[in-house]
Amino acid sequence: MALFGFGKPGWEKAAAKAEKARRRGELATAKRYFEEAAAEAPAANAEGFAKAATECAAMLCREHRTTAEQMVAAGQFERAAQRLELALSFATDADREAIDALLTQAREGAARLESPVAFEEASFDAAISDEENLMAIVAVYPDEVSSRYFELGEAFREAVTATHGGRAGEAIAHFDSVMQEHGDEAIAHFERGRCLQALDRNDDAIAAYLRAEELMPDWSNIKLGVADAALAAGKIEIAEDALQRAVDADDENKEVYVAICRTALQSAQPGYGLEAAEALLDLDPANRRGLILKGQLYEMAGDSDAAAASYEESLSRYWHYDSQEEKLFFDPVPATLCATLYFRERTNLTRAEELARALLTVTEGNEKNAWEVFLARASARNGDPAAARKILDRMKLSGDLAPEIEHAIDVLLGADVAIESDDPAVVATMAELAADRELLR
Repeated sequence: MALFGFGKPGWEKAAAKAEKARRRGELATAKRYFEEAAAEAPAANAEGFAKAATECAAMLCREHRTTAEQMVAAGQFERAAQRLELALSFATDADREAIDALLTQAREGAARLESPVAFEEASFDAAISDEENLMAIVAVYPDEVSSRYFELGEAFREAVTATHGGRAGEAIAHFDSVMQEHGDEAIAHFERGRCLQALDRNDDAIAAYLRAEELMPDWSNIKLGVADAALAAGKIEIAEDALQRAVDADDENKEVYVAICRTALQSAQPGYGLEAAEALLDLDPANRRGLILKGQLYEMAGDSDAAAASYEESLSRYWHYDSQEEKLFFDPVPATLCATLYFRERTNLTRAEELARALLTVTEGNEKNAWEVFLARASARNGDPAAARKILDRMKLSGDLAPEIEHAIDVLLGADVAIESDDPAVVATMAELAADRELLR
């Protein structure tokens, strides 16, 4: 008798892995192995494997779409867009039109929320209940994990929704009572770790996550929790070790690669971050976060051309003009990164001006004024001092400017302003303003 299936043909191994994954609720993995089995199995077996793969795809599409609809209702647009992209990858032609429409809605909502402007005033008409919020949280988890959220009782669910609702101080007492009632429970330790992180008790959070990992070593989300808390505590080595364990546990989890990229940025080690970004984009070539993080990592590595190319690719995927609404829709995050890169490197300044004008349409107040100053300086650097002066003169006449904006305009228009700071960043900024002033003469 062959142990662990090593003596079986390849398609039988794939089929066994598929069934195991389906029992665990890991439908994407099950689908992949069913497809592999169908491709290699004899005709008598292949039809059944192909049908099983199709059934897994249908369930995945339905789950991702339902979760995304809840997220859109809750205003969680970026997460909804990620879910809908997954739904599309499993959708039939009959489902695509409805999913595409919802994806457009989610992307436009995400673009509004991720503007450089702080949208503190933003609100949503659709209120979401604690039960709906919990469903949105656990819908992304494997079945054996999500079921525990309902088996651990009402006090636990209240603690989870309080944590995710920004009420961690209220939640921590609930977790203490849950731990007393249920003992050493992996999911309880995991959610308690999240709560402790929200309270900025990162060392305690690391300990909670590590205990959860001991009890449930195969779930990569727990390892991501360890890494996130360790990063917040400045413990880079602990974060990197946790992320290596996460990759070993699930090398198809896109969130793992996002976390590796962010760790690489924080630790100023772009090399392994770029490898992670490439792995993420191999899994999902259109992944917005992957393209943005790849650009940031290339910037850190000193490759401005590659950084700009990555930002531009991200921009191109969401940049469109709605002629009926007469409105430009785009993602302001890569737009900001790309514009400032061109400006700083003094390359493609025409594109920097174009992006600045676009960003002026989605910003307000002081942030909008800052982009107007940016546009004036980009115009000056691009050989059009008259346009730059026109912008600055108009701003000066409009009044009601923040002191730092008014100060920058005064310097650019020729005022001799003394530097009253020893901060190297302030001194460098003033030197750049003084250099741009020479272009306006």
